[in-house]
Amino acid sequence: YVDGPTLEELVVQHIHKEGSPPPEEQVLEWISQIGSAVSSLHHVGIVHRDIKPDNIKIRSGDGAAMLLDFGLTKKVGEAGGYGTAPMTGTARFGTPGYAPPNPKERENPERRSDIYALGMTLYRALSGRDPQNADDLRAMKDYSPRFFNAFI
Repeated sequence: YVDGPTLEELVVQHIHKEGSPPPEEQVLEWISQIGSAVSSLHHVGIVHRDIKPDNIKIRSGDGAAMLLDFGLTKKVGEAGGYGTAPMTGTARFGTPGYAPPNPKERENPERRSDIYALGMTLYRALSGRDPQNADDLRAMKDYSPRFFNAFI
Protein backbone atom coordinates (compact mmCIF):
# COMPACT_ATOMS: atom_id res chain seq x y z
CA TYR A 1 0.00 0.00 0.00
CA VAL A 2 1.26 3.43 -0.96
CA ASP A 3 -0.59 6.40 0.52
CA GLY A 4 -1.16 9.02 -2.14
CA PRO A 5 -2.81 9.68 -5.48
CA THR A 6 -1.90 8.06 -8.76
CA LEU A 7 -0.07 10.12 -11.33
CA GLU A 8 -3.23 10.00 -13.44
CA GLU A 9 -5.28 11.47 -10.60
CA LEU A 10 -2.71 14.23 -10.07
CA VAL A 11 -2.65 15.17 -13.76
CA VAL A 12 -6.45 15.35 -13.93
CA GLN A 13 -6.69 17.31 -10.65
CA HIS A 14 -4.03 19.80 -11.73
CA ILE A 15 -5.73 20.38 -15.08
CA HIS A 16 -9.08 21.01 -13.35
CA LYS A 17 -7.59 23.35 -10.71
CA GLU A 18 -4.91 25.18 -12.70
CA GLY A 19 -6.00 24.71 -16.30
CA SER A 20 -2.72 22.99 -17.16
CA PRO A 21 -0.81 19.79 -16.37
CA PRO A 22 1.60 19.67 -13.39
CA PRO A 23 4.84 21.69 -13.66
CA GLU A 24 7.44 20.27 -16.01
CA GLU A 25 10.17 20.07 -13.34
CA GLN A 26 7.95 17.99 -11.07
CA VAL A 27 6.83 15.66 -13.86
CA LEU A 28 10.44 15.11 -14.94
CA GLU A 29 11.44 14.26 -11.36
CA TRP A 30 8.66 11.67 -11.06
CA ILE A 31 9.43 10.12 -14.45
CA SER A 32 13.13 10.01 -13.56
CA GLN A 33 12.28 8.08 -10.38
CA ILE A 34 10.12 5.63 -12.31
CA GLY A 35 12.79 5.34 -15.00
CA SER A 36 15.26 4.31 -12.30
CA ALA A 37 12.87 1.60 -11.10
CA VAL A 38 12.32 0.38 -14.66
CA SER A 39 16.08 0.33 -15.25
CA SER A 40 16.52 -1.85 -12.15
CA LEU A 41 13.85 -4.25 -13.41
CA HIS A 42 15.45 -4.43 -16.84
CA HIS A 43 18.89 -4.96 -15.31
CA VAL A 44 17.67 -8.26 -13.82
CA GLY A 45 15.79 -9.21 -17.01
CA ILE A 46 12.25 -8.30 -15.97
CA VAL A 47 9.72 -6.42 -18.11
CA HIS A 48 6.93 -4.63 -16.19
CA ARG A 49 4.42 -4.79 -19.09
CA ASP A 50 1.90 -2.24 -17.76
CA ILE A 51 3.53 1.14 -17.18
CA LYS A 52 0.95 3.92 -17.22
CA PRO A 53 -0.07 6.83 -14.96
CA ASP A 54 -2.65 4.67 -13.15
CA ASN A 55 0.18 2.35 -12.05
CA ILE A 56 2.30 5.13 -10.57
CA LYS A 57 1.52 6.54 -7.13
CA ILE A 58 2.93 9.73 -5.71
CA ARG A 59 3.66 9.01 -2.06
CA SER A 60 1.98 11.50 0.30
CA GLY A 61 4.82 11.77 2.79
CA ASP A 62 7.67 12.79 0.51
CA GLY A 63 6.17 13.12 -2.99
CA ALA A 64 8.24 10.25 -4.39
CA ALA A 65 6.91 8.39 -7.42
CA MET A 66 6.35 4.67 -6.87
CA LEU A 67 5.80 2.11 -9.63
CA LEU A 68 2.96 -0.29 -8.81
CA ASP A 69 1.20 -3.36 -10.19
CA PHE A 70 3.89 -5.97 -10.63
CA GLY A 71 1.31 -8.70 -11.27
CA LEU A 72 2.17 -8.88 -14.96
CA THR A 73 5.96 -8.76 -14.75
CA LYS A 74 7.79 -11.40 -16.73
CA LYS A 75 11.34 -12.31 -17.54
CA VAL A 76 12.36 -11.06 -20.96
CA GLY A 77 11.40 -13.71 -23.52
CA GLU A 78 8.61 -15.31 -21.48
CA ALA A 79 5.21 -15.58 -23.13
CA GLY A 80 2.56 -13.04 -22.29
CA GLY A 81 1.12 -9.90 -23.82
CA TYR A 82 1.45 -6.29 -22.75
CA GLY A 83 -0.88 -4.69 -20.21
CA THR A 84 -4.11 -5.51 -18.43
CA ALA A 85 -6.91 -4.45 -20.76
CA PRO A 86 -8.06 -6.40 -23.83
CA MET A 87 -7.37 -4.44 -26.98
CA THR A 88 -10.56 -3.77 -28.92
CA GLY A 89 -11.17 -6.27 -31.67
CA THR A 90 -8.36 -8.65 -30.72
CA ALA A 91 -7.52 -11.26 -28.13
CA ARG A 92 -4.32 -9.41 -27.33
CA PHE A 93 -3.79 -7.28 -24.26
CA GLY A 94 -2.48 -3.81 -23.70
CA THR A 95 -3.60 -0.48 -22.36
CA PRO A 96 -4.51 1.49 -25.48
CA GLY A 97 -2.17 4.42 -25.94
CA TYR A 98 0.45 3.05 -23.54
CA ALA A 99 1.04 -0.35 -25.11
CA PRO A 100 3.44 -0.33 -28.04
CA PRO A 101 1.62 0.17 -31.35
CA ASN A 102 3.38 -2.81 -32.96
CA PRO A 103 1.20 -5.95 -32.50
CA LYS A 104 4.30 -8.20 -32.30
CA GLU A 105 5.69 -6.09 -29.47
CA ARG A 106 2.36 -6.26 -27.61
CA GLU A 107 2.44 -10.05 -27.94
CA ASN A 108 6.08 -10.39 -26.86
CA PRO A 109 6.95 -7.36 -24.73
CA GLU A 110 10.58 -6.49 -24.18
CA ARG A 111 12.51 -3.70 -22.49
CA ARG A 112 11.72 -1.15 -25.15
CA SER A 113 8.00 -1.87 -24.67
CA ASP A 114 8.35 -0.51 -21.14
CA ILE A 115 10.35 2.45 -22.41
CA TYR A 116 7.62 3.25 -24.94
CA ALA A 117 4.98 3.11 -22.18
CA LEU A 118 7.10 5.33 -19.91
CA GLY A 119 7.48 7.82 -22.76
CA MET A 120 3.71 7.89 -23.30
CA THR A 121 3.27 8.36 -19.55
CA LEU A 122 5.63 11.34 -19.69
CA TYR A 123 3.75 12.76 -22.68
CA ARG A 124 0.43 12.35 -20.83
CA ALA A 125 1.72 14.12 -17.73
CA LEU A 126 3.32 17.00 -19.67
CA SER A 127 0.56 17.60 -22.20
CA GLY A 128 -2.62 16.64 -20.37
CA ARG A 129 -3.66 14.65 -23.43
CA ASP A 130 -4.89 11.11 -22.81
CA PRO A 131 -3.48 8.51 -25.22
CA GLN A 132 -6.38 6.21 -24.31
CA ASN A 133 -8.62 8.66 -26.19
CA ALA A 134 -8.30 7.97 -29.93
CA ASP A 135 -8.55 11.66 -30.92
CA ASP A 136 -5.93 12.67 -28.36
CA LEU A 137 -3.63 9.85 -29.47
CA ARG A 138 -3.84 10.98 -33.10
CA ALA A 139 -2.99 14.55 -32.06
CA MET A 140 -0.13 13.31 -29.85
CA LYS A 141 1.44 11.61 -32.86
CA ASP A 142 1.45 14.91 -34.75
CA TYR A 143 2.57 17.39 -32.08
CA SER A 144 5.03 17.70 -29.22
CA PRO A 145 3.77 18.17 -25.63
CA ARG A 146 4.67 21.86 -25.91
CA PHE A 147 1.90 22.30 -28.51
CA PHE A 148 -0.66 21.41 -25.80
CA ASN A 149 1.07 23.03 -22.82
CA ALA A 150 2.50 26.53 -23.18
CA PHE A 151 4.20 26.24 -19.76
CA ILE A 152 6.88 23.80 -20.96
